[in-house]
Amino acid sequence: MSGAVAIAGVALSDVGRVDDKSPYELIAQASRRALADAGLSPADVDGLASTGQGRCPGRRGRIPRASAAVG
Repeated sequence: MSGAVAIAGVALSDVGRVDDKSPYELIAQASRRALADAGLSPADVDGLASTGQGRCPGRRGRIPRASAAVG
């Protein structure tokens, strides 16, 4: 599948005021839910892209080690 892209699962993290989770934990939560929606495991994924309505403080929009949080 060289050069091909597929979106196989879609999900949201908890929404609203979520004081008990960091932005990174919410990204990981949504990623795990999207994998479940697609019937995939983290081992099936070659890359991770995420977006939201805000930024992670101090990271200039970058999400370090997000894939490690997913598994």
